[in-house]
Amino acid sequence: MGMNCWRRIRSARVVVVTTMCLGSLVIGGSIAQSRPSGAHSCQWRITAIESGPVFNETQFLDPLHAYGTDGDCVWASEDGGRHWTKSHCVQSGSDKRDRIRGLQFFNWSEGWAVEGFHVLLHTTDGGRSWAPHAFDKQIIFGLRFATPERGWWVGEQPLSGVLDHRGAIYSTADGGETWDEIPAKLNSQSAWKLLQVWPSSPTDVWAVGDVVVHSLDSGKSWPQLRVRSPELDRFGNVKIQFQTPRLGWILRNPPDNYLVTEDGGKNWSPRHPPTKPPFVDDLFYLDPQEAWLAAGRVYHSLDGGVSWSVSLGSESGETEPRYGALQYLTDEYLLIATGNHNIAFCKLPGR
Repeated sequence: MGMNCWRRIRSARVVVVTTMCLGSLVIGGSIAQSRPSGAHSCQWRITAIESGPVFNETQFLDPLHAYGTDGDCVWASEDGGRHWTKSHCVQSGSDKRDRIRGLQFFNWSEGWAVEGFHVLLHTTDGGRSWAPHAFDKQIIFGLRFATPERGWWVGEQPLSGVLDHRGAIYSTADGGETWDEIPAKLNSQSAWKLLQVWPSSPTDVWAVGDVVVHSLDSGKSWPQLRVRSPELDRFGNVKIQFQTPRLGWILRNPPDNYLVTEDGGKNWSPRHPPTKPPFVDDLFYLDPQEAWLAAGRVYHSLDGGVSWSVSLGSESGETEPRYGALQYLTDEYLLIATGNHNIAFCKLPGR
């Protein structure tokens, strides 16, 4: 996952508990044996999820406070993921397409979620109430804010009078009060869509899907990416993320490989996941050399993804917890892996 957190905190609770972090995580938890893989090898501290669902996505704001979703509900935790309470749920009996499919919180009070394919949800009171922003004709696939004021969503919308569709990009500069369509003019004769958007800064924004587009003017224009990489000619890009404006990666479907850039997207190099058959749930690069990958187990690389070793999990069978999401809390130097039964924490050295 690898989401950023902003320091515009509106709840005193977050400020107070941040200084408590790892001491609280060890209480009642267990320490997993980590396999040596060189520098920054993890001593994972495991917290069992005692009440709550199996999560599709989680976002920790600090070591104790987190939000997550299982598709049916948004959940909140104030004790490091041990216990979770419901914050918002889709209506009972609603279509499976109306599931919660993404979330992003700026602090304990304010955040966004995508419900179904047509609705953005916004809360400013810690999830006690949610204001919907509906888009009846457009289809929303991905949402991301660079700051609490400036954000983008991407997806697709039908073309008037024809059975066809094209990618959609909408932006806000006022915290979601208004959303404006930003045309992406591509020389494409076929239908296309965008699946995810990622701002590496408020002015440098990427979006991927059937094409890769890149804006350097806060999303005012979106030229199609022209890069020296034959891999990007085979469309199937489903997720993009940047750790810095220069270091980023794209996950693909089918997941035979993923792509990494170290020069701000001018060049992309293919890397291969360590699993057979190849599969990637989530990926995170701390720097060009050190990477972490979740695919049931958590893998660690110290050579940029050329080789991998297992850091968390084993080959003992289906009873093992399955980890599928990664996040790094930069201010805490804390790597977090979310599993189907556990939350695992690893304190990395300061960088």
